[in-house]
Amino acid sequence: MRWVCLLLAINLAVGTALWAFRIHDPAASSKKNVRGEMALRRLRFADGGEALGQGDSWQLLSPFCWPIDPLRMEAAIDHMRTTAENERPVNLRWEEVLDRRLLRMTDQPVRLRLAFGEKVFLLERRGEQWVLLPRWPIDREALEDLLHNLSLLSFRTIAFDLENGCRGEPQLAIAVEGPFPDQRERIEIFLNGGTAAIPLPDGLHAEISPAVVSSLLEPCTRLRSKRIFQDLAGQRLLWRDGESLLLVLERQGEDVTLLDPNEAIPILGGSKAVGVAKRMMALRWTDLVLEEIQPPDLGLYRLDRPIRELEVDGRRLLLGRSNGPITYGHVAGSGAIIAIATIDVEEIAGEMASLAAAR
Repeated sequence: MRWVCLLLAINLAVGTALWAFRIHDPAASSKKNVRGEMALRRLRFADGGEALGQGDSWQLLSPFCWPIDPLRMEAAIDHMRTTAENERPVNLRWEEVLDRRLLRMTDQPVRLRLAFGEKVFLLERRGEQWVLLPRWPIDREALEDLLHNLSLLSFRTIAFDLENGCRGEPQLAIAVEGPFPDQRERIEIFLNGGTAAIPLPDGLHAEISPAVVSSLLEPCTRLRSKRIFQDLAGQRLLWRDGESLLLVLERQGEDVTLLDPNEAIPILGGSKAVGVAKRMMALRWTDLVLEEIQPPDLGLYRLDRPIRELEVDGRRLLLGRSNGPITYGHVAGSGAIIAIATIDVEEIAGEMASLAAAR
């Protein structure tokens, strides 16, 4: 029993000594301090900046307030741990961990407003589809390019505005709305010499590459689809040429049939009717002459008495007399006046006349 008590006393003394040595060990104390700093989620950078962690996010506190990229910060913390364990100096700069995105919405946007030059585009997402207001067919490829480039929009450097508001020539204004009222962001891009700048709150400005501005403006210029009957199935097509000729084409699966306008009886089908329908569906405008507001006098565009009318699934296109290489058109229900290549109109008219003669 004596030996057992003696062994217990020795073990207790040795354990107490080791514990006391660990407390006073400088290396162990240094590691504890580093862990304490991490627990507070507060970090100081070598260039004087300071960041504060809040949950899973980080915010730069100085020299200005700006979000920090959480993945970059996680890598920075791992770097801090490594340097502390190996007793190497830390040389991390705050610019290395900034969140460089300029649009930081977590959800998909539901509305976009783009203004450049004298053009203003309003886009709205309805379900999975986007529409270009007011009710103009949208070029899907251009939209995908624009949304992709917006998601990649980021700055090269961020600094205080030393030019006292001298920002250069305005290039593009972007307003984005998310699905919730508090998700609204707006940025303006200015070009000053070879640099594109975006003013930020608190006297800051971000600099981006002029090539980035071009990548945004280019898809904006082709957002409007030039296909007049885009997004329509082409189930029922009508062609009127003056008062005499009226053709009705009806799609049934992959086939297109010419119907008698009065009796609605199939009288002709085959590849010729399919070809005419495809040409009608592919018709494009070359220029947007007048937007939004229909002029009181359509005679200015030779549309006061349209000589031809093309209708696809209820959408009516009125065509005036040709004006040399162009023919003015007007989509019923829209204020826009569009220019169409006369040769395209005449080719459709010729194919329609040939189809009518064959019935």
